[in-house]
Amino acid sequence: MAGLLDFLNNQSPEQRQGLLAAAAQILQQSGPSRTPTSLGQILGGGISAYQQTEQQARHLGQLEQMRGLQLQEAQAGLADRQSARDQERQINDALRGANGEGGFDANAAIQAVMRIDPRQGLELQRSLTKAGPKFDSGIEFVNGPDGKPVAVRTADDGSVKLLDGLSPREKLQLENLGGQSVAVNPYELQAGQAFQRTASPDAQLSAATQRRGQDITMRGQNMVDARAAASNPANKPLPAAALKMQQTELDALATASGIDGQLERIQGQLDSGKLSFGPVSNLVNRGLNAAGASTENSRNLASFQSTLEKLRNDSLRLNAGVQTDGDAQRAWNELFTNLNDTQLVQQRLGEIRGINQRAAQLRKLNVDGIRANYGHEPLDTSQYEQPAAAPAQQPRQAAAGGKVATLSDIAATARASGRSTAEVTAALRAKGYTIGGQ
Repeated sequence: MAGLLDFLNNQSPEQRQGLLAAAAQILQQSGPSRTPTSLGQILGGGISAYQQTEQQARHLGQLEQMRGLQLQEAQAGLADRQSARDQERQINDALRGANGEGGFDANAAIQAVMRIDPRQGLELQRSLTKAGPKFDSGIEFVNGPDGKPVAVRTADDGSVKLLDGLSPREKLQLENLGGQSVAVNPYELQAGQAFQRTASPDAQLSAATQRRGQDITMRGQNMVDARAAASNPANKPLPAAALKMQQTELDALATASGIDGQLERIQGQLDSGKLSFGPVSNLVNRGLNAAGASTENSRNLASFQSTLEKLRNDSLRLNAGVQTDGDAQRAWNELFTNLNDTQLVQQRLGEIRGINQRAAQLRKLNVDGIRANYGHEPLDTSQYEQPAAAPAQQPRQAAAGGKVATLSDIAATARASGRSTAEVTAALRAKGYTIGGQ
């Protein structure tokens, strides 16, 4: 009859490690604890520890097996490269041995290479027994090592054959050096010998005339370019009044981008359910905040109400003086009178964002119109449409050396970062700040 030890011996190493982990987990959970633990929880923890440990052990075993295969492949490749180098060295030694005092013994070289590698031996045999080079019938004279002309013939493979006993007739030819012609013997020229080439009188006169014409043309073109640049309105700066009008429109664009970012964040809270409205829930959330038992929804509601008036004023200033002025006022009035319905608030925020975007587009058209009136190209307004976030205010340092954050610091940081005051307070406390003061 098989016992417990026989059962353990029949398990794989991974299963044994899993059983040990399960036993350790069960023993650990069976100890004294202030929280009662049921037998099912203890067994469940042991089973979970068994499965996790077995999977990890199996994964480690597979990794070790993979590393072993990679090591074997690397060792096999190293052995193949070493074998190829040894074979190449043996072939080179055999070829050097076939080159004796009587010259190169082709048959001995072929036989020696055949014994090392038959394939390379056959390639060497074919290369040594191919047809010899074919020489052209033409004879040409070139300068030899001593500078005297010699007769040679060139083969189709580029090799040169020296022909003894032939010498060229003396030959003179005129070499045009520009300003004068000189009689030279081409067979008496030395390697690297140079002749100074000069321009002929006619060429010198033509070059001088051409340079004078180019100078006159360049001076005329420079004068034309200068007059054109002076008359181009795009090269003149905008008047002070136009610059002020342009800056007003650009500031409005920056404001539009900031408003849209905050409204987009609020809409995201509404979509995710982190912010909701209702006649009862609004009162409950205000009570939770007042009682110091705030929730994420109640904190988001407080942040929304604290920034709503500022968003409204900024939006109305953005739409003032453009075609969307009346639409913006109606949309904000309807939003302020209907803060008890989540879907209605979400719809009104979407309408306000669309109105603000149309106003921003009209502001961009105003900038282009101002610049076009003075002959200037349209301005790239991307840097105004995506302004950098305002830096959060740093909490004050306490006189005694500790870090203290006042309520005004928390409110300023929340407005700049787009978070609720409760989130900012929790983050400051986690960093060791003391909350207090105004």
